[in-house]
Amino acid sequence: MPRGFLGATGCLEEVKLVMVFAEPACPHDGECYDDHKCPTELLLASVRYAYKCFADVKDLIHQNARWFMQQLYPNLSYDEQLRRVWVTQSRLCSIANGSDRDPTCAKRYLAPQIDLLPRARVVAFGQKTQRRMQKLAKHNGKNADWLCAASLAPRPWHRETAQQSWEEAIAELKSA
Repeated sequence: MPRGFLGATGCLEEVKLVMVFAEPACPHDGECYDDHKCPTELLLASVRYAYKCFADVKDLIHQNARWFMQQLYPNLSYDEQLRRVWVTQSRLCSIANGSDRDPTCAKRYLAPQIDLLPRARVVAFGQKTQRRMQKLAKHNGKNADWLCAASLAPRPWHRETAQQSWEEAIAELKSA
């Protein structure tokens, strides 16, 4: 089930930021999708769930992603920020081993998402995401210009350096 993506709720031209994470975490307790629903209904359910997780700041990654968006768009509501931001994953489905070896998923799903948003800057959060983006850039030149930042769910002992990398990415985005 594709999970963990949301945003771009207005016109595609309004999107200024693509936030790319590694992959969705394991589903939360109680998160389930009715396999009797049509694909459109399943995708809508997935987006509604992601929206609620970010709105309610369910986990650390949601908290830090909201903070990042707030730094860039401090005068906008969450819903207004989502007009300017697309949140996605370098892999859209949870996987057991988290393998970075095969770029097929990123080429098939992530590259076309980014290509739809030519006015947006891309930030790859975390080393796993960055490795996948590097492989993607080799296959699709349109995705070659992206920024690196630390994972939005860092280990506690990496919090300070992670925060610094987020602030550097924010400064770069604001200067563009």
